[in-house]
Formats: sequence, structure tokens, C-alpha cells
Amino acid sequence: MHRPTPLALITLTLMTAALTGTAHAAPKKISGYGTLGVTNGKQGGTYALPLGDSPQSLFYYGVIDNNLGLVSQQLFDGLLEFNLATYKLEPALAESYAVSNGGKTYTFKLRQGVKWSDGQTFDADDVVFTYKNIIMNPEARAGDAASFKLDGKPVEISRVNQYTVKFDLPRPSPAFLLQMRSFIMPKHKLMKFSEEGGAKPSDINGAWPTNSPESDVVGTGPFKLGTYTAGQKVTLVRNPNHWKVDAAGTRLPYLDRLEFLIIRDPQAQVAQFLAGNLDQLNISGAQFPDLKGKEVAGAPFKVMRSTALFGSPPSSRTTSTPGTPPSPRSSATCASAAPCRAC
Repeated sequence: MHRPTPLALITLTLMTAALTGTAHAAPKKISGYGTLGVTNGKQGGTYALPLGDSPQSLFYYGVIDNNLGLVSQQLFDGLLEFNLATYKLEPALAESYAVSNGGKTYTFKLRQGVKWSDGQTFDADDVVFTYKNIIMNPEARAGDAASFKLDGKPVEISRVNQYTVKFDLPRPSPAFLLQMRSFIMPKHKLMKFSEEGGAKPSDINGAWPTNSPESDVVGTGPFKLGTYTAGQKVTLVRNPNHWKVDAAGTRLPYLDRLEFLIIRDPQAQVAQFLAGNLDQLNISGAQFPDLKGKEVAGAPFKVMRSTALFGSPPSSRTTSTPGTPPSPRSSATCASAAPCRAC
């Protein structure tokens, strides 16, 4: 399974420690990223990133597709997520969790007040539906059913109440929390594709084909689907219902639009970056000397490196304006014309 891993600049601007919430809203406040160069930003603007190819689907769990994974990171959230300053897991859609029964029971209290991008309420039914019908479904192409069997016995998930879910494991498994980073999907949009809704287990792979109406693709992430033109561009627009705020309480994201330009050739990606049509770019070690040389000579971007989070091979990243930090997924260089700030 290709698990959600943090996308460079946008996700970095949207993660921090959890706040205790209320029944009406429980936003997660962003703070503690000053060492990464992230500061409060201003609302508005568009940021452009490259995609190596057209996504094969709009449903993350229906295909194994890294390009779809990059887009999905901005559309969906998990119960937990990584703090990119400390590399520790912390609450996301879950406001808190507790481990009991000798390490065999995990109970998650969900963040109340979270809305899907279409305004529907997120709750425990979505979490139970996602794990039972999708992630633990052996027919889902990008599911992870094997991780939910220990010694041949299944992990049981149950709804305790509207905002509490519980996982019961056959035995303790310290790595189990990593599975809680998986994207949660909207039951009200995917029920008809699920076994619970009367479909065959394999039918879940047919959810949200690339010609689906944008309104069908619903998430809790910072952005929602705007338009998708195969071979050209995927445009995401700001999700006004997103549940994260900055240190001043301003609802995130700051950006109005996030554009993924589909450019297959790596050299063409560099050319588009240098032409000002891309704001950030991962580059290879072979491309590093030329771009670093251009930076030293006064080009309007900055080349930076970031540390590895998931053991990815070293790579390089360039960003132009407005300047944001690279992803800690890998060593990276980043070119930026302005001081780093939260987008």
C-alpha cells in the first residue's frame, strides 16, 4: 500500500499540535515550525507544482498511483499525522487517543465540528466505513488488509458513539498507530460502491473515475477538487470548511488555488520552473549543480536541502516565489525568491 506521506510545502504549513475542542468546532492550531522557516502567511494566491503524469483515478484506494497520491494528500486526512518538526505522530482528525487492555485496544476520540468539503458532518461512521469497506477490504487495490490481521486474526473496529471509535487487536502491536495515518473517506459519497451498500468488494475500485463530477470528490483536507483535465492540469481550490488554523486563529489554507501541471519529462519540468510557470520542483542530484550555480549567480530562487523522514533517496527541490520549506520526505533542494512563509 502507498501510504499518505506529507507533501512538501503545503502540508508543512498545515500541521501542528492539537487543541482541545468543543462540540461546535475543534480546530487544530499551527505553531512550532519557526525552525523550518514557516511563518504566518497572507490569504490568497495560487501555487503551481508538477505532476509526472495524469492520475489514473480520483479515488485514492482504487489504484496504486503516486501522482494521485500527491494530489490526495491535499484532499484527505487521517486520524493521525506526522509533526514535521519533531517527526512524531500526533492527532489529526482524531482529537486524542488512548491505549488500554495491555496494548490491545486503541480508542480514538474524534475532533468534533469537522465538516466534509460539501458541508456534511464528519463522524465515527466515516471512520468505521473507511476501514471496514476500503482499507481492510482485500479487493481494494490500494487498501491494506494485511496490516489488519495479526497472527491470522483480524483487527476489529467498532463505533462507540458518534465521535469515538475503537480498534481491538488480537495482540499488542506497537507499529499499529502508523496505520492511523490512512486517509478517511466520506461514507455518504462512497456507500454505493461498497459491500455495505450492496456492491461487490471489488466495486470499490470503480469509485470516482477521472470523469466524475468535481462535487463527488469530497474530503476534509485543505483543498477540494476544482477541475481536472487529463494530460494538462489538476486544479484544487481552497476548502472553506478545513479544520486547521494558524497561530493567530486564521483558517487555513492561505492559498486560493493549488495547481498541479502535468509535465512528464523531468527536463521540461526544469524548463517550466525556470520560466516561472512552476513554484516548486524536486530535482535530481544530476540537476543540482546547474541550478545551484544559477542561484549563486543571482537567479531568483533558492536551493535548499531537507532531512529524510521516510528513508527516500536523496533528491533536490527548487521553489520560486512565494517561498516555502521542502518536504522532509527526502533530502531536497528548494529554490525560492522570498523568505519562507506559510502558504
